[in-house]
Amino acid sequence: MHFKKLNPVAEKSNVGMNWETRKPQFSFFTRRAATSLAIVSGLLLSACAQDEEVPLGQIGYVQGFYGAISGDEPTSVLVGRDVLTAGGTAADAAIAMSFTMAATYPGRAGLGAGGVCLMHDGAIGLTETLDFTGKIGSLKTEGRAAAIPGMVRGMAVMHARYGTMDWRQLVLPAEQYARYGHRFSRAARADVTLAEKPLMRDANVKEIFVNEEGWVHPEGYRFAQVDLAATLAQIRAKGAGVFYQGPFARQVAAGIQAAGGNVSEEDLRNYLPEWRGVYGVQAGDYTFYTAEAPAGGGSVIAETLALANADERYEDLSGVDRLHLLLEASKRAYQHQQEYLEKGWNVSVSKDQFLGQEYAEKVMSGFDASKAYTARLTDVKFSENSYNTGFVVVDRNGNAAICDLSLNNLFGTGRMAEGLGFMIAANPDTKTRNPLNLAPMAVISANTNSFHGAIAGAGSSVKKISAMNVMLDVVVDEKNLIDALVEPRMGLSNDLGTVLVEKSFNADTISQLKAKGYRVVSDELPNRLNAIFCKNGLPRAEVGAECLTFTDSRGHGLSLMTSE
Repeated sequence: MHFKKLNPVAEKSNVGMNWETRKPQFSFFTRRAATSLAIVSGLLLSACAQDEEVPLGQIGYVQGFYGAISGDEPTSVLVGRDVLTAGGTAADAAIAMSFTMAATYPGRAGLGAGGVCLMHDGAIGLTETLDFTGKIGSLKTEGRAAAIPGMVRGMAVMHARYGTMDWRQLVLPAEQYARYGHRFSRAARADVTLAEKPLMRDANVKEIFVNEEGWVHPEGYRFAQVDLAATLAQIRAKGAGVFYQGPFARQVAAGIQAAGGNVSEEDLRNYLPEWRGVYGVQAGDYTFYTAEAPAGGGSVIAETLALANADERYEDLSGVDRLHLLLEASKRAYQHQQEYLEKGWNVSVSKDQFLGQEYAEKVMSGFDASKAYTARLTDVKFSENSYNTGFVVVDRNGNAAICDLSLNNLFGTGRMAEGLGFMIAANPDTKTRNPLNLAPMAVISANTNSFHGAIAGAGSSVKKISAMNVMLDVVVDEKNLIDALVEPRMGLSNDLGTVLVEKSFNADTISQLKAKGYRVVSDELPNRLNAIFCKNGLPRAEVGAECLTFTDSRGHGLSLMTSE
């Protein structure tokens, strides 16, 4: 299978935890919310008779196949599913999910977060990048330097181009969960446990997550976030602009500064998400798309894919030799990244310079199928952390949103904006608190530009290498998506000198890698992937989409779709 560079252009569930999938008491647009918010036509959970026609905008409008969805946090996936069944687009679902995670998954997403989404338009076959990563705050601070919040305005920009449902409908579920309470999910509880000691130094955080006896709430405990609900109410009623300009934006800036952050009113007012192109590498009948820099780490994936098939090597190899090739290509791509990344994560070289066939053949000319290339970095300028989250969603019309969100660290700065209820994102820097772990990937038909697959998730180099390996297995070898996702994974250390493998990794494969000269270390690797693959593509062909969606069993997420 030949790779080539392109110019830029009945419900089934899989649960990564023992999760009850019925809707919570205040899930989505309940009658109580509709009464208090009469301006919202809402997705009312009405007891309609089976033979009544369900109107657009109400859960159940879409009968049969509504699409597919997978994410790290179950409650947000349920909300996204409700949007799809009400006739919303993939973008509508992504917006509702992102806001919901402000309440249900605050360690990795929220109003203070930034992110990257690949958006695919099923009608015209266009794939593009939406970059709403947080920029550096301008004020001097002796506290905890913060990033300018990007998510709220990012979702507004996404809604303007790809959304169809009323903005207020999409923000309301998050507001309800924050106001009336939600169950403490296993996913969110695990994050609090990881960061418990430093996190509890913030009185506002402690008030939410700790009981009267001084213990963190147990999994399943219902709690509310009143300050967050009030902030979401402003965004719902007045739009995303209220968060960035005017009297309420002044409160946002003051709340961040009160928690030691360095974001000013002017920073908020001037912040703008950006639409960017994509990197495309063709594999047979499919094109792998990643986000164009400086949006995230998509350049490493694209370059690795291009290098892996220099001289059409990838398809000719199998087993450990193919893993060896992917590692060698990844090391060269990561090494190159240290050279071309500039301040602000801009790439100093053109796409042709690191995706072109001539360049790939030159870089891989020293590839030895029997020996590992020594690429240990003595000065690691840029490295990644694993504290982000990702989700994938496609609707019945083949529109897709593939997103990675992050606070640049687990719970960002570890501080909550005073009186506003959201965690503040850490200042992006050149060490580990940066957007380089944001690397969603789409798989699109090279012939029809229709949607076929997507993968996103949490992790650093392990996530990127694993995501490539999974999708290459599915596309090149036609492996079942679920089988590909459950395979043990590998990655590279930040200095590229060590191959990191999961403890369940095949012992014979480890021995073969060591025989090639690799230093191999087995460990628990923090990474989670969410993926969708539709063999026949979307919009659905007459023969059916044949879609599979899966959330990583390494995490506590949820994936949902209908078979018909």
